[in-house]
Amino acid sequence: MTTTSAGTSPGRRRKKKESDAIGYLFMLPNLIIYGIFVFIHTLCTIFYSFTNFDLFNWKFVGLSNYSKIFKDSFFMKAIGNTLLYAAGTIFISMAIGLLLVVCSTPLYPAASCSAPCSTCPTPSRSSQPVWPGCISTTPTPASSTTC
Repeated sequence: MTTTSAGTSPGRRRKKKESDAIGYLFMLPNLIIYGIFVFIHTLCTIFYSFTNFDLFNWKFVGLSNYSKIFKDSFFMKAIGNTLLYAAGTIFISMAIGLLLVVCSTPLYPAASCSAPCSTCPTPSRSSQPVWPGCISTTPTPASSTTC
């Protein structure tokens, strides 16, 4: 039996190529839909951004649309507001979440299990060891783990 430099047999490589082809066939409908509804329209939007376009005719104007928009004070104010809003909501929501977790940890009987319980609200096969400690009615010290 011949082997390649990687140590795999030609038959095994052929099976790998076949399984790759099957995977690409499963991805094909999704790629077609993505191409029709996202990729083509993105290319059209980029093309239209370089033109002066109305309903019936268009004229290629190059980068003048971009120079106009970056000179517009309302656009720059909108960019600033967007960046401020994005940064503010991310940092404030993370700070509030961290504060709530830190403040609620001593009050929670099974503090070591608080993260798995909050991310897995329904009992499942994989969370069975977590739930007995999280819904225990007897208080346990925060340092001991019942999970």
